[in-house]
Amino acid sequence: MITLHEILNYAYPDRGGWIVYGDDIQAGDGGLVPTLEEIETHREAAEEALAISNALAETNVIRDALVLTRAQFGEMMIRKNIKSSVIALIASIQDPIEKEVLEEWFEYAPTVRRISPKVEAFRTALNISEQTADQWFTEALSYE
Repeated sequence: MITLHEILNYAYPDRGGWIVYGDDIQAGDGGLVPTLEEIETHREAAEEALAISNALAETNVIRDALVLTRAQFGEMMIRKNIKSSVIALIASIQDPIEKEVLEEWFEYAPTVRRISPKVEAFRTALNISEQTADQWFTEALSYE
């Protein structure tokens, strides 16, 4: 069950925060407080937004746990036929320092995190959906 405080923060995010004690409500900006009836009109949308936020947080916890060894990552790229594309993307980088950093990471990183900004950059460049990347990393955890 969503609280009045959560509804208020969702429905009126620019009001400077809310103080709620039972039915006593104070606006952080000192302005007028909406009636309970007005607040209730936002309940359904606030509950949906909170559910989406919670699902996203769960997804991020799962993604944070997806950490592959170098060998698992390499095998995944080979099995999914993207290794040559990743190599080509690295080769196309114009900045010599950035290119060398990515080459070093690509060749020698002992582990690769699903939430790594480098993984995300390659995923985006190769037009791979977040869900597909999640599935590939999950599958690759089973590789020896």
